[in-house]
Amino acid sequence: CSSIIRRRKEETGEPMVSRKLVPIICPLGEEQARMYSAWLSGFTDYFIATHNTPICDHPNLVERSSAILGQLWKLEFSSVLPQAEPSGYYPRGSNWTPANLKVLELAMGHAKSGDKVLIGSSLMAYGPWIANQLLSAGVNVIHITEESNGKYQTKSPAKRASIVDRFRNDGVNVLCASIQSMQLGHNLDTANVVILRGLPWDYSTFDQFIARVHRLTSKNPVTVYIVMSEGTVDLRKWELLNQKGAASQLALDGMLFHQDTEQIDLQQILDELKRKGISADSTIPEEQIHQQWRSSATKPATSNPTNDMLTDDDWSTVDTSSAVQLTLF
Repeated sequence: CSSIIRRRKEETGEPMVSRKLVPIICPLGEEQARMYSAWLSGFTDYFIATHNTPICDHPNLVERSSAILGQLWKLEFSSVLPQAEPSGYYPRGSNWTPANLKVLELAMGHAKSGDKVLIGSSLMAYGPWIANQLLSAGVNVIHITEESNGKYQTKSPAKRASIVDRFRNDGVNVLCASIQSMQLGHNLDTANVVILRGLPWDYSTFDQFIARVHRLTSKNPVTVYIVMSEGTVDLRKWELLNQKGAASQLALDGMLFHQDTEQIDLQQILDELKRKGISADSTIPEEQIHQQWRSSATKPATSNPTNDMLTDDDWSTVDTSSAVQLTLF
């Protein structure tokens, strides 16, 4: 009620380790750019060709309803993990994208420096893929996902609790999880690095996932990497999370009680993405990316994977214009 003012854990007066946000924008892979462009402009053709519903008789209606019909998820797969897109209607790109290479290099570098790393994604299939690549490079990694009848799902609560305990207390350096499955109820205060690849749409889920690591009982400063693909839905999500985060800060100070909350219009966002399109001018061949990883996986990791960090944790001042632009090769 209005007589209660909520406060963040940072405002309790208890000593607490710092948290640094490091947004990283990566170029697209060549195959990835083609796949993303196909789903951006050709979703209506796909839906009409693969569905037998009355709405298919009205292409304009399909176009105007594409957000609720699944186009955003197609763009999510194209941006984060192309090979996991289930339909295969348009040629799938390789998973060896510049952004995924950056996630692997960050995770390996921190793990081999003795850090504990939590990797989160909005796609459930992302954890097993990343874990397999890190495992082949000699990183002690674990994930909480299992495959059943060709579909990925989170392991049972008992199995998940056992895996989380191994990560917290044993020699496991990297834990891969879906953001939704780890946003509440887990204490990962022995970790000090979070890597996000495939953001959620809502700020609360984003913030609570990071809060699994950044806790009152955390012993070491926490670094949060947000790895995104240039020109994709990733950046639009990041902008929205910044806006929601700034509003959340104000609400906690009791300053927004008189204002109505405004729901995100996913169709409007999708229309904006279509108007902007995507540029393939700076894409990188996926085979070149894969070769880069094969070379990196056999070299000793550096103790400091990146020095480009945002030390200001005020959401009102963090935006995509201050992001780190990654240049490979």
